[in-house]
Order: sequence, then C-alpha cells, then structure tokens
Amino acid sequence: MILGDNFFYGQSLGQILKKKISEFKSGSYIFLKQVKNPEQFGVAVIKENKLKKIIEKPKKFVSNLAITGLYLFDNKVINLSKKLKVSKRGETEITDLIKIYKNKKLLNFIQLGLGSVWSDTGTINDMHQVSNYISTIDKMQNFKIACLEEIALYQKWVSKKFLQKNLRSNEKSDYNMYLKKIISK
Repeated sequence: MILGDNFFYGQSLGQILKKKISEFKSGSYIFLKQVKNPEQFGVAVIKENKLKKIIEKPKKFVSNLAITGLYLFDNKVINLSKKLKVSKRGETEITDLIKIYKNKKLLNFIQLGLGSVWSDTGTINDMHQVSNYISTIDKMQNFKIACLEEIALYQKWVSKKFLQKNLRSNEKSDYNMYLKKIISK
C-alpha cells in the first residue's frame, strides 16, 4: 500500500521492494526515512535494531525516523482496519493499525538510506519542491522519473514494437522524444 500523496525515488528502491514482496508471507513492513521535522509524521523509535515504539506526530523529539507512506500488509489488514477508531484529530490513523501489528509482533521495518528520496506531498509547497526535484533530474541526467512506458518496456510488459505503434509520430514534446530515444536503443 502506498499513500497517494507520497513521492519515492531511489536507485535501489525497486530492488528492495521486489525482494521484500517476493519474500512476504504475513505480518507487515513499514518503511522509515530520517527527516528534519519528525513532529509532522508518525515516527518509529528504534533501539538496538528493534522497533520499540510508534508515536503519531510527537510534540517532543523522540526520533527522526518518519514512517513513510509505503507499507506491506498481509490480508488481515482488511479486518483489522475495520476495527480502528477515529482519533482525537478526527482521523483514522494508520499508526494505530501499525501498532496492532507491532503488539502482535508482526511488524518489521526497513530504513530507506541516503540514496532514497521520500516526500509527503500533502501541501502545495511540498508538491512544488518535488516537482522541482523531478525537473532537475530530468534536465541534468536526461532521465524521466516514473516514465510508465519505459518501466513497462524494461519489465517486458510491452514490446518496443507496441510502444512505437502507440507513439504520436507528429508530437514534439520532450516526453514523446524521450520515448522515441528509449525505443531506438
């Protein structure tokens, strides 16, 4: 499960996800990332490589490891989520669900390293920052982040012939030109 207003990017992130998903049997995984503003997120307290505590938007500093909007849950999550109560903030908190898995000793975590980027794009400013980041990668490296056609091609879900057939031959957009370059490799 991924929250719709989250942005993830990183060289090894795809491999980490593939590996964890292929090994996944039951329980849950949360993905953690160090942040400078932990009071804005649910955070995990880790001691001796063990998850000790989950705190939603702590008022005092307890950890800078934010729980990102990326999770792996087993099928029990459906029934467990139906039992959640609305918080004092008037929301159903995913941290309450995570705490259930923790209490049942079914919670695992993965810390995303320095090469990974995560942003909760819940505000206009956050969206602007992520947009600038993506634009910078595009301009500096001539690489498109999350180009679905490119991903589908490299995963062998579509062929070069299929992409070529579905490109707009007259269009001169950067995106279309990028896809033509990918197809010609």
